[in-house]
Amino acid sequence: MSLRTWLAAILLAASGLAPLPLPAQEARPLSAVVLHPGEIARGEVLSGFVVGQESLQRLEPRLADSSGASVASGPAFPIARGGRVWAFLLPVASTLAGGEYRLELEGGKTGAPGPKQFVYAGPVQVRARSFPSERIRFDQALSRLMTQPDPRKDQETRKLSELLEHTGAEAIWYTGPFTLPVRGARSTAGFADRRVYALANGGSSQSLHNGLDMAVPLGTPVGACGAGRVVLAENRLLTGNSVVIEHLPGIYSLYYHLSELAVVEGQWVRGGQRIGAVGMTGLATGPHLHWELRVAAQPVDPLAFIGRPLVDKALLFSIIKENALDERR
Repeated sequence: MSLRTWLAAILLAASGLAPLPLPAQEARPLSAVVLHPGEIARGEVLSGFVVGQESLQRLEPRLADSSGASVASGPAFPIARGGRVWAFLLPVASTLAGGEYRLELEGGKTGAPGPKQFVYAGPVQVRARSFPSERIRFDQALSRLMTQPDPRKDQETRKLSELLEHTGAEAIWYTGPFTLPVRGARSTAGFADRRVYALANGGSSQSLHNGLDMAVPLGTPVGACGAGRVVLAENRLLTGNSVVIEHLPGIYSLYYHLSELAVVEGQWVRGGQRIGAVGMTGLATGPHLHWELRVAAQPVDPLAFIGRPLVDKALLFSIIKENALDERR
């Protein structure tokens, strides 16, 4: 802002016609290196890293289509002291069309002598992926449970939505790979299966299956797929005895239809720790575990992280080390 413009603003404010503006500080560029895969299948998670020459105080990732509209957003959090290394996770919906998209990152820091800003844009190819469909018949009792209005059902839906949309920056409990919550299970429904529910009154209802259905005998122990904090442990109308575990900011695993609950809300659990047992409570036609993974409330395929870290820090630090060695050569 020029001196002349600034003096004019002061005179205008003094006249009572406008508020006094403060001189704007332009953000200076902040240098960083971005690491991420260039291709991802729909229904999975695009994960990556930002390594800055200086610390970042915030990072906002999103995936945009050719028009610039946002099609995915997710959490980002520092994984090293000083805020120079950040991880980000973007859930790619199972309904997103295959094709080329753009990963956009924007972040920055404040402080003297002025704010600094980091921006990045790079192409990402989303692979098309097909999902099976199935038809499930409900008897009279299950049809009523699914379709009959109920204030409790509405309240439980709102509570779960608010919980899954919460991203606590401090919730960095576990970055490693997941393990299956039950052993010897037979898969009876896959992630993102397109479902048609045949109701007892002759009607039908359609939905996407947000997780995996794993059939095992009643009472089979269910273990946490990874370490974390229990944020929900209660009986719900549709999902029966249910447990939700927070693993990272905005990253949750869900376990439904349990015969019993072996944990309480607020409890910290280790990977593999027993959290309940397989049952058929709620909207279930037989004993099984329904297991989900949510990232920023978006359901994603939990099998993508079996044996693969949520945040591959070993790969990251090996790349940093190799780059450092190259610079010395």
